[in-house]
Amino acid sequence: GSADDIIQIGLTVGELAATPKTDPEASGSANKLWETDNDMKQIEANIDDMTSEHLAYAMDLLLQEGANDAWVTPIVMKKGRSAHTLHCLCAPNHLDHLKKIIFQHTTTLGLRVFSVDRTALKRQVISVQLDSKAGDDAVDVKIGLLGDEVVSTKAEFDHCYRMATRTGEPIHKIAKAAVRKAEEVFNKHGKAPSTVEEASSPKN
Repeated sequence: GSADDIIQIGLTVGELAATPKTDPEASGSANKLWETDNDMKQIEANIDDMTSEHLAYAMDLLLQEGANDAWVTPIVMKKGRSAHTLHCLCAPNHLDHLKKIIFQHTTTLGLRVFSVDRTALKRQVISVQLDSKAGDDAVDVKIGLLGDEVVSTKAEFDHCYRMATRTGEPIHKIAKAAVRKAEEVFNKHGKAPSTVEEASSPKN
């Protein structure tokens, strides 16, 4: 069959499995609509003598070592020099470790650190099984909630990429199938199911 046939099988007869996962970015004190993290720390460094590849490595390393987020923005420094600002958002307990990483893995001689408050949607992650000719593949889908309203859904790219590589199916169709299945699970339970058995049980 075609890739369309494979995706359709996954949607209609594929066994559902949903496992709740703790999103590391969804911590903090909650109110009715969103999560708020007070006193997060943001680190910044202006860098004008590193390649983009080396900056990307430093950014990935920060994320691996506890940063909530890391990103790079282009800037223009004095005398018209093209440069970049490396940004890092983290919890206070990770601050010193991440500052050390930036000093070790970039050419910057100094950092700026300031406190910020972050507001984020409440999040749940549902892991769904998609059937394909290559076997069952689990894809995580992140659901963003404004209160009890689902306002965003996104399939984990790396999981979709892995399945697309193994099966030859179009990655956008895999992502769409995963999101649709996760929405089915969420609509049934009103949340990410607490057990795999609960998610896999047939509907009455």
